[in-house]
Amino acid sequence: MALHAARNLALALRSRYWPTTVGKLEGVDIKRITALDEQYLRKGWVSEHLFGSYSYDVNGRQYRGKRITMSDNVVKPRSELLDIIGQYAHSGTCVVYYNPDKPQQACLIPGPRLWNYLPFVTALAFIAFPFIYQLMVR
Repeated sequence: MALHAARNLALALRSRYWPTTVGKLEGVDIKRITALDEQYLRKGWVSEHLFGSYSYDVNGRQYRGKRITMSDNVVKPRSELLDIIGQYAHSGTCVVYYNPDKPQQACLIPGPRLWNYLPFVTALAFIAFPFIYQLMVR
């Protein structure tokens, strides 16, 4: 978990320096995801995530992107999701940041956000907990 979070954070940091191109925004919306596991469904576990799509060209080749932020895979408060949607509500075009080494890897909002750090901090807390617990019980 910590390694995956660290890789995502590093990619988010690099995305700030990616080149840009103009893309065509096809839509950005919030979708509710419900757990497939019955134990969570009984508790009513639901999360909301950004879903979007856009198309863009790099060196004459067309790509389709879905990533809005570099932290799309992390659950965020609804208020933040609404703020992001508000930025794109009336736009037919968008600025697309793309990885020059892998142009199919792109986003609309580059760079790390608070939500990129959360999984990393959580993983470190799980690693540190046994050590902290041992210090507290002595």
